[in-house]
Amino acid sequence: MTVPELKGQNGAIAESTLKGLGFTNVRLAADPASGKSLVALPENWTVTKVEPKAGTELPPTQLVVITMTK
Repeated sequence: MTVPELKGQNGAIAESTLKGLGFTNVRLAADPASGKSLVALPENWTVTKVEPKAGTELPPTQLVVITMTK
């Protein structure tokens, strides 16, 4: 599966997109610049980075980290 471009998207939509594509190991992370330590209510956050980067081919069980800011 290919990691899609998610930067700038709403956090909840980005998470839902990855899960809809079949990724089973999605983790949400707070961008250090946000001053927050954990993501609560991802619908109130915006994606700043995805690791591995967009376009990367991965097996569905590999970890994908969505970093967000508020």
